[in-house]
Amino acid sequence: MASEEVNATIEFSARRDCLLDRAVAIYAADPRFRAGWLESSLADASAYAYSDVDLEVQIPSRFFQVRYNGAAHPLANVVGLSQGANCQRFVFELLKHFGYEIGPMRSSELWEDHTFTRRVRRMQPLDILMFNRNADAWGAHVALYLGGGRAIHLSKAVGKPVIWKLREFLKVDGCRLLVGIKRPVRRA
Repeated sequence: MASEEVNATIEFSARRDCLLDRAVAIYAADPRFRAGWLESSLADASAYAYSDVDLEVQIPSRFFQVRYNGAAHPLANVVGLSQGANCQRFVFELLKHFGYEIGPMRSSELWEDHTFTRRVRRMQPLDILMFNRNADAWGAHVALYLGGGRAIHLSKAVGKPVIWKLREFLKVDGCRLLVGIKRPVRRA
């Protein structure tokens, strides 16, 4: 191995280990995260110098009891999820659970928002994904990115919350295009 390659390997491994240490410290200090586990090659001792770390958000079981209700959108006079939710309210309540505040708004307003969110190009766990049949944010379906190429969402077609791989959204007519990604920035 050439010395540049050895140095690059050492540097990558050190950055990965530093990221893992930071993630453990953040999760350990936050009472909302009750448990975590490391999956992948780092967990089963088959890792090599370029193995990466995949972080994935775990959703409390109570959120899986929510049922779709299109009338329970963010602007409706509804509190919590007991009366069901549409996709936006569901994602906003999940973010509230994780300590973020998102004001009452629909998809097009969310896309233009700079108070509670910001647009990003690369997704990370707890980012809001906006899907539609075209590039218009009006009427866009929203999901919450969990990491590991998966997102949770609530849709009329399914009726209850489900976790899908991102490629599954592209099979649905109204979700064929990722309009964009919004990152929550305002802590509750």
